[in-house]
Amino acid sequence: MLKNLIALLFILLFSISCTTNNTQYLVSDYNNKSLEGRISVLTIELNYLYDEFPDYIFGALRPDERKIFDQSLERLLVKNTNASIAGTLNKSLVQQLPMEQRIFELNKSTKLEMVAPSKGTLVKGEELETRFVVIFDQFNFEFTQIETGGGGYAGHETKVQTKLNFETKYIIWDNEIKDAIAWGSVNSDDIFDAQNPGPIYSSLIDKAINKIIRKSPFPSRNI
Repeated sequence: MLKNLIALLFILLFSISCTTNNTQYLVSDYNNKSLEGRISVLTIELNYLYDEFPDYIFGALRPDERKIFDQSLERLLVKNTNASIAGTLNKSLVQQLPMEQRIFELNKSTKLEMVAPSKGTLVKGEELETRFVVIFDQFNFEFTQIETGGGGYAGHETKVQTKLNFETKYIIWDNEIKDAIAWGSVNSDDIFDAQNPGPIYSSLIDKAINKIIRKSPFPSRNI
């Protein structure tokens, strides 16, 4: 009986440790996944904020990546959540909002620094106002080379493959309380196919958005 109890406690502790997330945070009041409210999208861009934050590292995308990124955010949010996606806010909106470099705590030892609206700000466009805004910041794709196969055995050649990694920080803003209610950093990676790159880029953004939705007040389509 005692052995069974110890085994059960071990499994429970292991499960808790596996679900601990040190890169994403959601205010506990928003855990029920049943909140109503439309969602819009906003990206933090160097072109509109560099003069105000010249030392900040903004997201950087190559032209082809930029096109895929801009075209994918709204579509992939729709794919990953049952919440209502209302549209994308104009990038220049950030010039009309009070913005500052803010510190967001993930846990006692880990923090994120992001350019974000000041607390008390209503984040809305002239023709688009939603309760929630998903704000993307410091987004980028990075290529790395990895070696596969071989292992030092004769006749087994080492192959070099290109891996593509996508990373973005984000904030989920609640216009009802006029502050952030979730934030974090998510990433995804896969082997890059130079012959057909488009689907790889979209897939990596998709995986990152899926992680955001799972740690959000929005109901997920992929439970």
